[in-house]
Amino acid sequence: MTKKICILLLIMTLPLLLTCCGAPAKEKGEDPDSGGEITGNSWRTQRSCSIDLPLTEDLTVCLSPLDDGGGFGVYDAGSGDRTGTLFLPEGAAFFPEGDILCEDRDGDGTCEIGIPLEGGALVWYGYDSAPEAAGPESPEGPFYMIQDPPEEKPSPLVFPYEAPVEEEVSPSVEALYNEIWPKVASFEYFYYDTGAYGYEFMDDLLLVMGLIHDRHYETRCYFQLREFNNEEGYLTGMESRYACFWEPEPGEEIGKVRKAMEDFDAKTEEILSGITPDMSAYDRYLYLARVISENADYAWDPAYACAAASPWGGVMGGYSICEGYSAAMEYLCSRADLYCRIVFGSSGEESHSWNLVRLPEGTYHVDVTWCDGAGLPGDESWMTWFMLTQEEIERDHVIGDGTVATGM
Repeated sequence: MTKKICILLLIMTLPLLLTCCGAPAKEKGEDPDSGGEITGNSWRTQRSCSIDLPLTEDLTVCLSPLDDGGGFGVYDAGSGDRTGTLFLPEGAAFFPEGDILCEDRDGDGTCEIGIPLEGGALVWYGYDSAPEAAGPESPEGPFYMIQDPPEEKPSPLVFPYEAPVEEEVSPSVEALYNEIWPKVASFEYFYYDTGAYGYEFMDDLLLVMGLIHDRHYETRCYFQLREFNNEEGYLTGMESRYACFWEPEPGEEIGKVRKAMEDFDAKTEEILSGITPDMSAYDRYLYLARVISENADYAWDPAYACAAASPWGGVMGGYSICEGYSAAMEYLCSRADLYCRIVFGSSGEESHSWNLVRLPEGTYHVDVTWCDGAGLPGDESWMTWFMLTQEEIERDHVIGDGTVATGM
C-alpha cells in the first residue's frame, strides 16, 4: 500500500475513531450554542422528567433529579425551560418509593411541592411567581424551602374533668335549683315558709342544697340551710345561711363571708399556678394531693362539722375529715381540668370516702386522708395510699358504690 493511500484512509476514519474513543456526541436537537442544555423534544426523556406538577393554572413543571442526589432541577413541562432548583436539606436523602406531592396547603391558588425523604419526613417547597423572585444569581429560582414553625412540645397526656353522674331529679327540683343557685352564688338571703309552700317543697329545697354542694364544691365551705321548728317540733320554714364555718364561732356577716370566699378563690389560683405544662398527669395529682395534705389536719369536732366536710381545709388550711379531703381533691382537680371523682365506701366499721383519678394506664385510687395520717407529704409511708390498683385498695377499703379502678 502506498503512502498516499495510507494517509487517505487515516483521514477518512479519523472522525469515527474520535467518536468511539471519547469525543462528545451531541444529543439529537442540541444547539451547538446552548452551553450543553438539551433542547427540542428530547429534553423530557434526557432529564428523566416523568411527573408533571401543576403549580398554577398557567404553569406545570416536572422535576429532574440532580446527579449528586441533592435535589431536583425544575423544568417548565411545556417548553422544557429550566425554572429553578429544589435543594434537599443537608444530609437528607430522597425516598424514591414515596409520592412527590403538589398541594395548595395555604389556599393561595399555588401548589406547594412536597418531597418525601428517607425516614418518612416530607420537605415542602413554595413557588413565588413574582418576576423578581427568579434572579439569575439564585440557582433556586422562584422556589424556596418552607420552614414549618417548630411544633410546640406536646403536653403530657391528661384526662379532662368530668362532672359526677347525678341521680335523676324531678323537673320541680331542677326548676327550684335554677331559682336558688343564682341567690347562693350572689350570697342573697332567702326564706321559705312551710305554711305557704308545703312540706314537699321543703323536701325539694333540701335536695337542691345537695345539688348545689355537689355541682359547686366550694359552696360547702359557706352555705347551709337553717331550719325553724315550732314547739311541737314541726318544721315551719327554712332560710339561707352564709357563714364562716371554719371558725370556732362561725360569723354570718355577709361581707366577711364574701371576702373569705374571694380569698379562697385566690388561694385556689395560687395552688393551680404550681401545675406546669410539662408535668405528667401523675405529677399533677401528686402535687395537688401533697398540697391538700400540707394544708389540712384531720380532726373530727362538731364545731367544725361543716368546714371539715368541705374543701376549705385542703385549700386554705384547717380541719378536715375524709369527706373534706376527697372534696378538696375533686374541687382542685375540677379547677385544673383533671379527671377526678369521689369514691364512697367504708373502712373497718366506719364510712369513708376517697378519690379515683385517671392516668394513661388506667384509673387508680388515691386516699389523701390516709396518706396524710401516715407521714409527711410525699415520703414513703405517705405514698402507701397514693395511686392504688383495685386489688391494693381492697386490702383495707370496702367500695360501696361499685367503682372499679382499671389500672394495673
